[in-house]
Amino acid sequence: MMSLDMYGEFGKVNYEWCKEIVEILEKWDFDMDRDEWDESYQPPSFDEERVKELGEKIHKRGGLFAMQNNFYTMRYCFDIDYRKLVHIQSVWNGVGDWKN
Repeated sequence: MMSLDMYGEFGKVNYEWCKEIVEILEKWDFDMDRDEWDESYQPPSFDEERVKELGEKIHKRGGLFAMQNNFYTMRYCFDIDYRKLVHIQSVWNGVGDWKN
């Protein structure tokens, strides 16, 4: 049985939001085969507003720990390229207690 704290941090609702972010990232197509992926490369845009909105909802529901749980779930449980996750960190910068 999941504790109330854990449910708030990563319950079914947060999982659904995490899954939606993953679906947005999976559709986000940029040049993954570049030899150098640095700050001079500007990937195509994706629905940053929705990802930020979902981050705000996650934070409101469970705080920074919930955002971290969602981020690590995206990183370790889904096959998402880490470079995409780095961009999520910048989109979430300043949402609740999230800092880059």
